Amino acid sequence: MNSKNKTSRSIGNITIKDSAGKLRIAENDLEKAEAFLDHFQKIFTNEPVFDLTEQIPLVKTAGMEVVTFSEENIRSKLSKLKSNKSPGPDSLHSRMLNELQNIIPRALKAIFDHSYEYGVLPEDWKSSVISTVFKKGKKDLVENYRPISLTCITCKLMESIIRDQMMDYFLSNKLFNKYQYGFIKGRSVVLQLLNIIDDWLVNLENGNQIDIIYTEFEKAFDKVLHKRLLSKLMSYRVDRLIVN
Repeated sequence: MNSKNKTSRSIGNITIKDSAGKLRIAENDLEKAEAFLDHFQKIFTNEPVFDLTEQIPLVKTAGMEVVTFSEENIRSKLSKLKSNKSPGPDSLHSRMLNELQNIIPRALKAIFDHSYEYGVLPEDWKSSVISTVFKKGKKDLVENYRPISLTCITCKLMESIIRDQMMDYFLSNKLFNKYQYGFIKGRSVVLQLLNIIDDWLVNLENGNQIDIIYTEFEKAFDKVLHKRLLSKLMSYRVDRLIVN
């Protein structure tokens, strides 16, 4: 994915290393943007060569049906857009798209259908505007910021429709593990915590010892192995057009 790095106006001076390895202060916006770009590129995992065509075990389902895009569904998605969402590289604002909800669904449907059928995306949809958000620690260190990707809202609409139909397929075929919480309707992280606490209380009342290990994925979304993910989707018999 192409990206355009934008630093926030609230960001002050940034400490960087020059070509000789000496620390110096970056004061202008170009130097700051390049420093963040260099750091964010290092975060992503360099994925090893992985052959998607190699044999993979398949789940025992009939497979996912093809995705359908309807003008009614697109209009419904447009009507629910929040007016404060920032536009992506195409500069199409959510408020404008919302107000055109009765005019553009047919055009968007044509774009979605073509993109889905031929496995291609408009160039703007493959780009993102990267904004930097301070997380913790010293504000002059790039490693204490995280990137926020702003992609095209129309692409997100298409993704949302595909996601809805993928979720229906996974739920109806019981493909989610019973221990999976979060990102699933009716199975929030709060519900997971309540179940865990209930289990702990039962064990404490029975005089059992409880050992707890907490783990966290660092920069999990940035380090996703995309080819492995695609292979996983194929093993779950997700529609091949989506994989393409």
